[in-house]
Amino acid sequence: MSVICRPCAKDFIRKKNKWLLKVHTWIKEHGGGVMIPFSVEFEEELWALRGDPDGRQAFLDAAEGAKSSMPKVGCRNSIPVL
Repeated sequence: MSVICRPCAKDFIRKKNKWLLKVHTWIKEHGGGVMIPFSVEFEEELWALRGDPDGRQAFLDAAEGAKSSMPKVGCRNSIPVL
């Protein structure tokens, strides 16, 4: 089972949200699976910078190590991950 959780960009970057631990615990208690945090807001900002390598790098540097979740979601073929 895969569960996609949608925190806001701020929570996604911090890797903290009041629901993430609760959802993770529920997944473990109900047969296990994978939890994938996915911030649409973060992905939209990253996608908007696809043509600007310097701006993209600055955005990722400011994101404290956060990376796109698109490869985990399996959207590699539908939306290019730069």
